[in-house]
Amino acid sequence: MSPTKRIQKLIYLISVVIFVLVVGPWVYINIISEDAPAPFSELQNGQETFNPNSSVVDIAGLWTVSSSSKVGYRVKEQIVLRKLETVGRTESVSGSLSISNLEVKNASFEVDMKTLQSDRGQRDAQFNGRIMDTDTYPKAFFELKRSIFLLQTPEPGEMILKSAVGNLTLRGITKEVVFFVSASLNNAIITITGQIPIRFSEWGIPNPSVPVVFIFTEANGLLEFNLVFNKVEG
Repeated sequence: MSPTKRIQKLIYLISVVIFVLVVGPWVYINIISEDAPAPFSELQNGQETFNPNSSVVDIAGLWTVSSSSKVGYRVKEQIVLRKLETVGRTESVSGSLSISNLEVKNASFEVDMKTLQSDRGQRDAQFNGRIMDTDTYPKAFFELKRSIFLLQTPEPGEMILKSAVGNLTLRGITKEVVFFVSASLNNAIITITGQIPIRFSEWGIPNPSVPVVFIFTEANGLLEFNLVFNKVEG
């Protein structure tokens, strides 16, 4: 190979590397990437459909998760020099809780981890593969460990903030978690919203960073949920 051809080949290789490491991420950030969905908020917690004429509901009994519930993750990442948020969500969540004498107890939930989706198929493939290994660990579970006590039956649209303690299972590891939830009762529907901080190393979750293409994430993320319940018994 002549010196000229070697130089041409070197220039070509350098151009490819520049595109992959610089131009590619720039295109993703500025053209392809969508803004991350906002965190679940109190506005979504039953307030947007608040009916001031709703009557007080007897909350005692069994409540099950409806199909409008959502669970997901939120992770902060940096691509080249820009900071973004990565969000994945699913509606494939099931579960129930029971209430007796203003005591919330026997709450348990299950999430189909294979159904979580973000705005990028490549990210979802990484999530299902090396990060969460959903073939081996297809489900995530939560079970309330301590009862939550209410002072009185909530008024329609009233927001209640409570601390919750339970066992969370992710990627085959079960740990006790403590977090806050906000809840409201409106139109005979209970809505519960909250976030659980997750430090990847504590759950055996590989860091999602991909250094070769300058994608770096923090060492922790958030498991977020917006659970909507319908009463079935009581």
